[in-house]
Amino acid sequence: MKLSSLYPSESTGVNRKIDGPVDISPESGEVEEPVSVADFHNYARLMGFENDGESGELDFTSDDAIISSLITGARQAIEVYTGLSLVAHTWRFAGENGAGDYTLPFSNQAEITEFKNCQGEIITDFTIRNVHFLVLTAPLGEFQVTYETPGYCPERLKTAILAEALYRYENRGDEKGIGATEAIAIASTFKQVHTWLA
Repeated sequence: MKLSSLYPSESTGVNRKIDGPVDISPESGEVEEPVSVADFHNYARLMGFENDGESGELDFTSDDAIISSLITGARQAIEVYTGLSLVAHTWRFAGENGAGDYTLPFSNQAEITEFKNCQGEIITDFTIRNVHFLVLTAPLGEFQVTYETPGYCPERLKTAILAEALYRYENRGDEKGIGATEAIAIASTFKQVHTWLA
C-alpha cells in the first residue's frame, strides 16, 4: 500500500507519525534479554527449595517461566518509557517529514536498511544526522523507513528492568506502564524529550 493512498502527498509543514513504529524483527530468533532469570533470583533474593516428592529438595524454579515473561514485559515497558532500543530490533516506521529534523523512534545506534518515498519507491538520496538517534533532515514529505538497532542496555537500566520485574512479580495483574518507583527514577534519567509514543 502506498502512503499517499492514506494521506495526501502535500507537505503539511509539520512532522507527524503515520504508522508505527512496528517491530518486524525475525520471529525465529529468541531475544536475549539484558537480564536473566538468575539475575532476577539474585536481585529479588528468591531462595528456597521445592520438594518434588521423589528426590527431596530441588532449587526453586517453579516461577522461572513467569519470571522470564515478567522480565520481557518490564524491558518492553522501559523501552517505551525511555524511547530506547534495549535489545536488537528491526523497526518499520512511516511518517511525514514536513518541517525537517524528524527524529526516528527507538533509533539509538541504528542503521537504515530501507528508505521509501510516498510512492513506495526505494530511494537513496536521503539525509540523516546521527547524534544519539537518527534524525531525518531530507527529503521533506511522507516516507517509510526500516532500520536495525543493535540494542544497548546500560547497567542502570538493567537495574530498572529488575526492579520493574520484581514489582510485577509481587503485584501480578497490576502491570500498566511502569509501576516500580525505583524503575521510574532510574529510567527517567534516560528518557528522551521526544513524544513519539504519546
